[in-house]
Amino acid sequence: MVKRNISKDFEKIAKGKQENVCMFDECQRKTQKKSHSISESILKQIEKGEKLYQIQHYTDICGRLKSKFEEVTNKAGVFYHAICHFHDEKIFKEIENRNTKENYQTEAQKFLFCLKATLKHLSDCKIEKEHLREKLSEDLCIFSKFLNFLLKENVERKEILEKFEEIINENQKIDNKKIEYWEILRIIKNERIINKEDRECINFFALFNNFETRKDFISYTAYMIQTKVISGTEKLLELEETINELNKLFDKMEILRKKENYRKIKTKVIYLKEELPIAANSLFLNNVSDCIFFSMFPEQERTVCLISYFEENTLFNELINKYNNDYYNQKNIVLNLIMGTNNVVFNKKFICEKLGKNKEQFLIESLEQKRCNNVFAPDKNDKYHIL
Repeated sequence: MVKRNISKDFEKIAKGKQENVCMFDECQRKTQKKSHSISESILKQIEKGEKLYQIQHYTDICGRLKSKFEEVTNKAGVFYHAICHFHDEKIFKEIENRNTKENYQTEAQKFLFCLKATLKHLSDCKIEKEHLREKLSEDLCIFSKFLNFLLKENVERKEILEKFEEIINENQKIDNKKIEYWEILRIIKNERIINKEDRECINFFALFNNFETRKDFISYTAYMIQTKVISGTEKLLELEETINELNKLFDKMEILRKKENYRKIKTKVIYLKEELPIAANSLFLNNVSDCIFFSMFPEQERTVCLISYFEENTLFNELINKYNNDYYNQKNIVLNLIMGTNNVVFNKKFICEKLGKNKEQFLIESLEQKRCNNVFAPDKNDKYHIL
């Protein structure tokens, strides 16, 4: 099955966004188009002549949430129209050195990694909201046109399928999102090569595949409109709540930055004994006070992992400090963060060598990890032997 490239969808929306006013210091300067949450020098370091990939979560044609490795460029990890060039240079210059060893020694530098993760996550959620809104609008446009046709015209199955195809072709705005509608047509027309994933879709569309009468198509189209409105609205409200929490988080971070009160964020530094081609700058967010920040990058035959949290999160502080001298469980913690957070970049060779046939299972568990946010889930690395 052809799959949509979610990153390209997001990038297209971001490119179309208007300049905003910078988020820092009541600044009135216009925002720059994009800023890096993971420095280009780190991305080049992990690239090593290989393609780069991120884990991307998406909703498949049947409405199920799934994960996949999606190819990205060495421009991965950017956030859009959030800050101006002046503040990007002024605030973050301390963590942009090519010598990564100089980037994370002070409390201020560790704080800046957390601040970048906040900006990246906030940018992503805003773009995802816009993407979902556009997608929902396009879906409803297609099915509404189709339903109007069905209600007006008393036609046979062949003409119905031709009209559905015509409506897809008319709606050029769908771009690569129209793939799922071609998939529906191919299912109905029995033009698909059957593999495991196709069979799941065919089972889902079994009634659709057997449609013969106009009434069948009317019932299904009305059902799709209703389903998409309900699920789309629920997801939009969920994203709105997340954006509100992230705005609160940014406001809190801004107060700390202006007061230079960096000690309010604690950071556990874990050194992995191998230089891994993985880079990350991300966070777990349930609410502001228990937010967990995670950054990772290679450094001279080892890999640096920064796990940061607010000092009032005493429970997390107690749990993480239990493993100060426990390298085995430290690796499990890092792997849980890799699997459960966004904005983690791998090179292709690493994925192939470390995961091999376990890649699909790894993606399934990464989705479960994202849902449960359990940083201390045991024995994960024993299963995959990644770290």
